[in-house]
Amino acid sequence: MKEQRTENKGQRRAGLKVFTAAVVAMVAAVIAVGLYVAGSPSKERERRFDEQRVNELQQIANAVDNAYYRDGHLPSSLEELAANKQDNYVPSIVDPATRAPYEYRTTDGDTYELCATFDDVTQQTDQYGRPQAAPVPTKPMIGGVAPGYRDWNHPAGRYCYELTVEPRMPTQACGLTNPCQAGQTCAQLPNKNGTFCVPAGKECLAAGCPDGQCVIMESYPAQVRCTTEKSPPPPPSAKSSCTLMRDKASGKVDCFGCGTKVCKDPAPGWEPYNPPKDQPGIPYACYDDNGTCALAQ
Repeated sequence: MKEQRTENKGQRRAGLKVFTAAVVAMVAAVIAVGLYVAGSPSKERERRFDEQRVNELQQIANAVDNAYYRDGHLPSSLEELAANKQDNYVPSIVDPATRAPYEYRTTDGDTYELCATFDDVTQQTDQYGRPQAAPVPTKPMIGGVAPGYRDWNHPAGRYCYELTVEPRMPTQACGLTNPCQAGQTCAQLPNKNGTFCVPAGKECLAAGCPDGQCVIMESYPAQVRCTTEKSPPPPPSAKSSCTLMRDKASGKVDCFGCGTKVCKDPAPGWEPYNPPKDQPGIPYACYDDNGTCALAQ
């Protein structure tokens, strides 16, 4: 009887060892499969950095497009873009891992490149091995205009996206019912839809015309055109005839008339204005700024 109990006890111990070994093997297999499916921690970190890079480049491209249609030209650098907060949201202009700046350069009047260094090729599966869509090509619909797709796929290593400015609806549309503020001119720029408020005297710069190759028509809004030949210099006898005027509806004050190069007409509803002599502060005055009438206060 004693020998039988000893034998049964030995069998139970052996069975427990087998069961324990099986459990350990199953746990190891589950861990191995999990690591295979999810990838190593470093691989997952690289995947997240690549996703962040694509997201930041997309937002930089959007800010570049906005700046182009606001200023009439591409920004000269990403630092300039990030410094101007008007209509722009630039989360970062540096790589999230290396902190090296993203690369940006203009290639033509409305084309530019954005470059970054990626850890891996665009991932077609998520961290669990399930198929996922590649970064969605952007195709904003703006005012019924359908620009081309922007494909944000990328290989591993340094890669440059060659981009063309996407159409935008004017963000500073102006006209008879929505005049520009003092110190600005309502202008229609070449190759742009709509009208824009631009700094008075800087209409040719906003239009992107070469120096001396610009014509501003006497109309409202001002029609700005680039020419192939340089405009002749004004005659020595040319004099400014700028007049201080005020909008009867809003009370805004601005300067209109002809400078030594450019004439600027007011919208309907403006009248000549003589500021009171006892007005506090620096009085309004008109002056000729680079050939056009400008307001000083």
